[in-house]
Amino acid sequence: MTSALADKRRLVVGTLAFDQINLAEAAHRVLELARSPECSLVVTSNVDHVVRAESDPEFAGIVRRAALVTADGMPIVWASHLSGCPLPARVTGADLVPTVAALAAASGQSLFLMGGMPGEAELAAHNLRAKHPGLIIAGTYSPPFGFERDPVECRKMVSLINESRTDILCLGVGSPKQEKWLDAHRAELACGVALGVGATIAFIAGTLDRAPPWMRGLGLEWVFRLSREPKRLFWRYAHDAVFVLIMLRCLMARWTPS
Repeated sequence: MTSALADKRRLVVGTLAFDQINLAEAAHRVLELARSPECSLVVTSNVDHVVRAESDPEFAGIVRRAALVTADGMPIVWASHLSGCPLPARVTGADLVPTVAALAAASGQSLFLMGGMPGEAELAAHNLRAKHPGLIIAGTYSPPFGFERDPVECRKMVSLINESRTDILCLGVGSPKQEKWLDAHRAELACGVALGVGATIAFIAGTLDRAPPWMRGLGLEWVFRLSREPKRLFWRYAHDAVFVLIMLRCLMARWTPS
């Protein structure tokens, strides 16, 4: 049965489109998708995704085909208000996975945590089970660096997921790697839904700090993360400045008479 949430309009930003959905609605949608016979993809898209999609048609197509796309970035939410089609909230992977875990603990649906550095997925699973008694963690695994170029490793990952009989897969290996891997192997996966969740596993494990709530609310989480990982994130965030030009293009197209 099709959910009413799936019928809501999507907001187009650049070449991507975002579901008009809040955190609670997104979490319930994930559990609904988990009951599907075929694996659906959920993407939490941020500003970097919007910018990347402009020059990477493969990635843009993957996100457009996703069953659910949430706005993982306050600039996207702010821009949506200027467009006249406001998104109700920012929905990050770091917020979505714990919310899904809470609902799954009540419904009996299971999660597989795949990603992070060695040991992080296991620690994240421990923390989720401690917070949500009854939660079923079907499996954990941290793929080695370069796994996406190793057919043997990819087959191993698919086998681990399928043998676990998990309902929900959370893959956190960084974007666009996680989205491209899921799209390439989705037909082989026996789970109902797969989420690309970036650094979420490390956040839940407690090995990577999130910005304080006040910074997240003001859209300054990127400042906090940049202060923690300046070498890795500086050029990414500098590149993301192109988002402003993309939004100006979208707004001009909306406001220019036909």
